[in-house]
Amino acid sequence: MQEFITQLMDAKLVKLLEFLVNHADQEFYLREIAKQTKLPVATVFRMLNKLHSLNIVNVRQIKNTKLYSINKQNEKLIEVFSTKKTALEFFVEQVSKIAGVIMVIQLLSKDDKKDKANILILGSNIDPEAVKQCVVAVKQRYNFTITQLTLEPSQYKQMLDMGLYPGRKQVLYAKHAV
Repeated sequence: MQEFITQLMDAKLVKLLEFLVNHADQEFYLREIAKQTKLPVATVFRMLNKLHSLNIVNVRQIKNTKLYSINKQNEKLIEVFSTKKTALEFFVEQVSKIAGVIMVIQLLSKDDKKDKANILILGSNIDPEAVKQCVVAVKQRYNFTITQLTLEPSQYKQMLDMGLYPGRKQVLYAKHAV
């Protein structure tokens, strides 16, 4: 249903709503929203005014400045536009479609950050440009940084044997045998 609704709407409006919904606990200046969404200021201004008139966006005025936020009472809207499919879920969904990928592993550490992840991608003849596009898409959509290394399964085994990845790991994707 979510995909259907977002396909019916203007891509810029979808991008704006996703941004506001996924930052529901924050307020933003107009230019800040434009910068984060990479949309023209005039377009963001026009859309925010329309959304405010529909009671979808809250506007709080402080002197000459307006702060915008999503109206949290629109639960269905928040459900539809939430991309709280985590950045990692989105990344795995995208990278698993690349030919040759057989496994995606997250390297975990005690000082993991909410906006970063270290990822190993295992497989053969993986197109590095396709992986790079996935990393860039996650950065643009979620402002989440993925540091990745692509390895052949034999290289990964050798590195494990050498003790290069001694910490905790989490398998995010493993291709099923056919």
